[in-house]
Amino acid sequence: MVEFARLTDALDGNEALRRRARLAALSLTVLSGEAAISVDVGERIAVGRGVAPGAAFSLGARPDAWAEFTKPVPAPGFQSLVGMQRMGHLKVEGDMVAYGRNLLFLEQLFAALRPLPARERSADIGTPVIEPVVGRYLRLDFNGKPHRIYFEEAGAGIPLLCLHTAGADGRQYRAILNDPEITRRYRVIAFDLPWHGKSSPPPGFESEVYRLTTDLYVDTVMAVSRALELKRPVVMGCSIGGRAVLHLALRHGAHFRAAIGLQSATHAEAGADTRLRDLGVLFRPDVHGQEAAAGTVACLISPTSPQAEKWETLWHYMQGGPSVFLGDLHYYFTDGDLRNAALDRLDAEKCPLYLLTGEYDLSATPALTAELARLVKARHFEVMEGLGHFPMSESPRQFTAICCPCSIASLRTGRVDGQGLALLEHPPIGEDRDLARHALRPRRDGVAAGLGLPRAVVLRRDPLHPVALRFDAVAGIAFGIGVATAIRGRRRNGRRSRERWGRRQSTGRHGFRHASAVADRARRVLRKGRRASRDHESESQDETSAHVADIGAPKPHTSPYTSMRKPAALAGRKRGVNRPARPGRKDLSAYCSLILPLGSTITATSTLSRIALAAQLPVTSRVRLLTPV
Repeated sequence: MVEFARLTDALDGNEALRRRARLAALSLTVLSGEAAISVDVGERIAVGRGVAPGAAFSLGARPDAWAEFTKPVPAPGFQSLVGMQRMGHLKVEGDMVAYGRNLLFLEQLFAALRPLPARERSADIGTPVIEPVVGRYLRLDFNGKPHRIYFEEAGAGIPLLCLHTAGADGRQYRAILNDPEITRRYRVIAFDLPWHGKSSPPPGFESEVYRLTTDLYVDTVMAVSRALELKRPVVMGCSIGGRAVLHLALRHGAHFRAAIGLQSATHAEAGADTRLRDLGVLFRPDVHGQEAAAGTVACLISPTSPQAEKWETLWHYMQGGPSVFLGDLHYYFTDGDLRNAALDRLDAEKCPLYLLTGEYDLSATPALTAELARLVKARHFEVMEGLGHFPMSESPRQFTAICCPCSIASLRTGRVDGQGLALLEHPPIGEDRDLARHALRPRRDGVAAGLGLPRAVVLRRDPLHPVALRFDAVAGIAFGIGVATAIRGRRRNGRRSRERWGRRQSTGRHGFRHASAVADRARRVLRKGRRASRDHESESQDETSAHVADIGAPKPHTSPYTSMRKPAALAGRKRGVNRPARPGRKDLSAYCSLILPLGSTITATSTLSRIALAAQLPVTSRVRLLTPV
């Protein structure tokens, strides 16, 4: 039995909620089955039995629904009053405008029925830090009008273009912009759509009714991408951005490296009760439209998200421009509906599609995203446990740990076909998007069946693919050539060493260099003697002849300059005796006899290693997160 008397303690310690209660000043009736409880809101919260006199509206649900709502972590669909109303678990009767006017206040009030969560203490910053995020304005013309668009960026590498949700702005990607692991490899860019955040509306907006359309959204994203000269960026969008990445992939798939859809679906679930939207509580004079906007999206946030991040996400909605959120919903619910679109034209090879959705999203539900994954043959689909409609904003630490582009490499990517859900390994987004290069071979895997996916097909790398074998062969032959060259060179160097040693032994104690020097001296004496006078010519010739006879005449065909470098015993080098001969047929055959066995051995060893390694690849631990066909 739910103790509704705990509502009386809701205002304690919350000055902002107490002030809001004074302004609300209303009465309502809570129905739990047949039981009725009156709630009077004013300076204090008064709870009694029976129907409240003059109640503005009543909130009725079954006792088990109220019991689920009051759990610390309720099931999806029971995390808020609007969520219960949307899923048909709660009926609201009476003045719907009064109910819509106090949506956010009622969510805070009835949250007191749950056990108080642990007090979250914000971590101290310590030394002041300047974030590495740079904000700029981009001025450009598109659709016949000048625009001034604000964007923030951080990092370097592959461009990652981020699209925010309806009625919000680029601040939702603040954690990704400040994540060093992401910005180390990606240039993260988050811009505000015109009319949103710091981006101004185009001139003449005061006489226009803002409505976002498919053409306007696609043209805006393409204009920004081209103006910033982004080369094959990755585009990531959430909610309406998650829908937009589908339109971008359909119309401009070749422009993008990959598309990441957060909370993507062909259409949005309007819910079981659409009276709030029909009454236009988001834009009417007697309702604070932006507070109502925050009240309507609060039901899409996970109950386990940190309170600080949750309320910062809601604050972005409370700061929006008049009727902007309503204008975005025109695209989300009507103009951007893809149920009748030719999704088979989406080329998943040109622009791989990655789909991730939060467990607590009641708009683009996991079931809708799973259906989309089947239709477009998404490269990857995953349900993010414990997250809602704004994963990158409501719980950024959990989101970046599970689903950031840098972590895609560690995730097992899923691909859906007509036979079942295929699981395979895939590298990081932007580095290799061609599945054909992976040489995949499908096979059944018993572990997948044990995890509850009996129809899953696990794809592993094929070690016997021709591309892999050609690589092994080339590597083996190259290695064999290197080893054979080293062996041949060592043999040749050994032969040369033996020849040099033999030459040293044959020169004797004094060596030929000493004898050649003496001969050169004798020849110089001869030339000097010829220049002597005639009177002493005969005597000089006799003396020189006698001297030459004692030493020995110079060797024929030997230059006085070469004789010191090349003694007679080494004269054969001039004729190529000791030069390495060019390899003949016998040498080539010996060379090949070394290369072929070595290359074949290396190739066989590499191929066998591939087979042994492929057999040891583990089955993904994320199989249970993927929905079988």
